[in-house]
Amino acid sequence: MKLSESRAITVLNQLVSMGIDSKRLKAKGFGESKPLSDNNT
Repeated sequence: MKLSESRAITVLNQLVSMGIDSKRLKAKGFGESKPLSDNNT
């Protein structure tokens, strides 16, 4: 979970450095609680 949140914050910071208004963004990490795939393969 901590790694996921850290990655989300890093992406948010990069987007802000590229000129995106930070008020439009929110960093949220889900870790193992919401995987993108089922990892059955």
